[in-house]
Amino acid sequence: MTNPENSTGQYRSERDLDGDGIVDTTEIDLDGDGRVDSIEHDLNGDGLTDVQENRAPGSETFDNVAFDANNDGIAELVQTDANENGVFDMVSVDADNDLSFEAMLYDTDGNDQVDAAVFDTDGDHSHDLRIEDHNGDGLPDVIMNDLI
Repeated sequence: MTNPENSTGQYRSERDLDGDGIVDTTEIDLDGDGRVDSIEHDLNGDGLTDVQENRAPGSETFDNVAFDANNDGIAELVQTDANENGVFDMVSVDADNDLSFEAMLYDTDGNDQVDAAVFDTDGDHSHDLRIEDHNGDGLPDVIMNDLI
């Protein structure tokens, strides 16, 4: 574990959790307040970040988690807690790594269930299918299709 502090007062801690000589987890305090603001995880030991967790300044929870499954530097799955209540409000999926999310799932009322979803079904970088559950029963109440 290392604790180098750079000239901006940022703190960085690197940990080799499995003893193979490769850093598995890096914790960073970006604003020098003594609290970790970002955690980078190397899950497969290749030296590249697979999962990155970020906390907004002043937030109590990590409100953004990005997963890069194929190590190309582009997150295929991003979870966001917009209201910082500890429950992810949005999950975004970029399955083809074109920097455009093909699917976005929303929990707008904080009950930990998806109540709206939008999809790009034809690959034109525009969401053309929207499904909404207005009454919270887990079944679609509105389905809108814009594939014309």
